[in-house]
Amino acid sequence: MLDGEQPVFVGDVPVRRLVCGDCDARWSHLPEGLSVRVHYQACVVSRAVTRAVLDDVPRAEIARDHGCHRRTLVRWIARVAALAEPARLARVLLAAAEAPVLPALPASRPSRSARLVALGTRAVAVLALLEALASWHGLAPPALTHARWLVPADASSAVTVGGARSPR
Repeated sequence: MLDGEQPVFVGDVPVRRLVCGDCDARWSHLPEGLSVRVHYQACVVSRAVTRAVLDDVPRAEIARDHGCHRRTLVRWIARVAALAEPARLARVLLAAAEAPVLPALPASRPSRSARLVALGTRAVAVLALLEALASWHGLAPPALTHARWLVPADASSAVTVGGARSPR
């Protein structure tokens, strides 16, 4: 979680465990801002993904600054890119704002891997559009925290980027 500007690991996040009274199905209710199987806050993930895609800094250094492994950073980029189809988010934003203008997307940094450039470009587009939608709805940043609410139900959750299927 973020402690000021510094990400720190917190191992004992309270998770409510729930049981259905009818069928005895069990599930966990995570605090807002945390994702299933991911113990990093949305603000840490969004900042790391944005830096990894836009800044000309080695990914290993960005990962170290955020307390994760460089492969975890690439997985975060893939997860953010797979949240929704940017074109669908753009249509939702245009409809909600009733304005024909979309936010300008920054150019991703060059990379030896065309697949990572495509994945990063998509991840930044998803983050930018989610931020615009959250701002429009008056939600506190980062918008990645509200992704479950902002991402349209019919948006794709598995995508093909650069010829390879991205993880869900």
